[in-house]
Amino acid sequence: MKLLKKALAMLLVVFSVIGLMSVLKPDVEAGAASKIGKPTIKIKKINSKTGVKITINKTKGAAGFYLYMSSADNEYSKYLFNNGKVDRLIAHIEQDGSKARTYTIKGLPKGTYKFKAIAYNGDDFIEGAAKSVTVKAGKKKAVKDKSYDFSKVSVGDTIKFGTYEQDDNMKNGKEAIEWIVLSKGEKQMMVISKYVLDCLPYHTTAEGDITWEDCSLRKWLNDSFYSTAFTKTEKSLINTAKVKNSDNFDYEIPGGNDTKDKVFLLSIDEGLNISTDILLTGPTAYAEVQGVYHHYETEETAFGVPACFYYLRSPGYASNDAAVIDEWGVNTCGDIVTNGDSTTVAGAIFYINFGVRPVMYINIEEK
Repeated sequence: MKLLKKALAMLLVVFSVIGLMSVLKPDVEAGAASKIGKPTIKIKKINSKTGVKITINKTKGAAGFYLYMSSADNEYSKYLFNNGKVDRLIAHIEQDGSKARTYTIKGLPKGTYKFKAIAYNGDDFIEGAAKSVTVKAGKKKAVKDKSYDFSKVSVGDTIKFGTYEQDDNMKNGKEAIEWIVLSKGEKQMMVISKYVLDCLPYHTTAEGDITWEDCSLRKWLNDSFYSTAFTKTEKSLINTAKVKNSDNFDYEIPGGNDTKDKVFLLSIDEGLNISTDILLTGPTAYAEVQGVYHHYETEETAFGVPACFYYLRSPGYASNDAAVIDEWGVNTCGDIVTNGDSTTVAGAIFYINFGVRPVMYINIEEK
């Protein structure tokens, strides 16, 4: 009898534990992080082969997606991320992954492009496989260039000249670039972009001496940027400037040989002779997405945007650094040329990426 009572007591304990586990199990599962599937994409050419439609397939557990694009044909891309291919964030799709999502890009230049999606849920990120597509330029209706006459423009005025992606919406094409007139002579005027247009390193490596003459950013400005931002007529109006590359007077770092450039950056001397209202500016939406840095406490500039950091062409405090513009103005000390240097602000680590603000000389009237 005692053995029977003991057995019944043991069974009661077992059933009680099983019952408790059955009650707790749903709560444990509900609180656990859901696993994310790996996103896959499909690419379809559209618009006479000048555009693509990217479909991110249904992805288990995804709260949203980041869509990246790289171009194997971009001369500058070999210097940047992902084993030699530049990855540019082109879309943040804040929609759950229970359904397929699409993103369309129109008017791509001829070339081979690679796309990939990253799915996320909370702090979990899963990167999908990249997929390539070759875009062939289709036949486009010729657009006649407008007439350019800047004879009535004054110093301090803003003009529109050339186009570049700025609103971070590639569906609607590139936007007109705004330029501020810094100086004006009888035949030409010096202009600087109103906003920081992109976020790229000064050079591909911080090892060894580097000057404006040999840096990769100079090559990008006079090659990729110049080729894509301006029409044939606009290119004919851009003069080749004799650019003086002075030494850094604070740290006695050589500025290197003088150069001849279509597009260039401000020097330390030029920056010190520009009013703060013009010198301090912020990034376009596109440059912001590319990672250009500005201090989180920076006040708005005269243009209504927080001042961001951008490169000057002059050297910084060492032969492998470049001077910069920060939220206060000209910083002759500068920073590392490769972007991604870290700094600590209020206990948080930030990675500083400097922007690109082009300068050039253009003719006042068409030749």
